[in-house]
Amino acid sequence: PIESKWQNERKAIIYSGGSDKWQNVDLMLNVISKYQENYNFTILTGDLETFKLKLIEKGLDKKVFLTSVSKNEVYAYYKTSDFGFLLRDESVRNSVSCRTKLVEYMSYGVIPIVLQPQIGDFQKKGFSYILLDRLHPSSMPESNTLRKMQMNNYSIVEELKLEAAESIKKLLKEVEQW
Repeated sequence: PIESKWQNERKAIIYSGGSDKWQNVDLMLNVISKYQENYNFTILTGDLETFKLKLIEKGLDKKVFLTSVSKNEVYAYYKTSDFGFLLRDESVRNSVSCRTKLVEYMSYGVIPIVLQPQIGDFQKKGFSYILLDRLHPSSMPESNTLRKMQMNNYSIVEELKLEAAESIKKLLKEVEQW
């Protein structure tokens, strides 16, 4: 299981992804501007040049840790992050697709920060998240509540793994019968 991260006074927020419009990068950077003194921010991206220019434009280049790392190294950053940006608009695409990034965050105890919770089946499964408009430090849940949110998400990931394993068994059984 994942370890508790809630002892640090200043929480760490990560973003792992690209600069595509549907990822709401400009909105995220506006939020970072607003809370740069309250949280530590890390951006992991393969699109360093775009992010570098955007951070300079917003005066955040000295406030945000920006880097590009291999897929294997990403997980080390997740282990030290408390929250992760996953800012998806409400759309049919987002409500029916399974977001790999969300599963990665949840697997490593990173509580997602979302615009809205209709992402795949995760809302139906009861995943824990922080709404973007509740990011203000005075609105954040207490450490024990954050730990419960973290563990809830971890149990959902474990449930998804079991469901996938069962589906694979059923599929293999069907293939054998052909």
